[in-house]
Amino acid sequence: GAARFCRLLRAVLERSTAPDEIALAVRTLGHALRSAGAAATDATDAELSRALEWLHAEMPAAAGRSHRRLSSCLIVTELAMRSGPQAASAVAARLHEVTAAVWVALQDPLSETRIAAIGMLR
Repeated sequence: GAARFCRLLRAVLERSTAPDEIALAVRTLGHALRSAGAAATDATDAELSRALEWLHAEMPAAAGRSHRRLSSCLIVTELAMRSGPQAASAVAARLHEVTAAVWVALQDPLSETRIAAIGMLR
């Protein structure tokens, strides 16, 4: 059910290089987590951990790496702003990590990633 759907969305986020596709997948993931309610706590924590890991990772200048940072910025923003109080609390609990990670994204060569990083600061 919902867990399989989230795994499929994660696969899209790992492989996609199209900013519009990434944004749509993130919004859909956020909606799926919000719809799952309290049962989504573990999935929310896993998504947040993966997003922060991708933001902190030392990434060579490979084409797909910048898009992973874009995915990460959009995931953090989605969890913080639109995925319900439990997701927002998970982001707030790791605010120090999020703040440190935003600086990496602000220096990314992909303009969409820099714009998404600014969105994380809202």
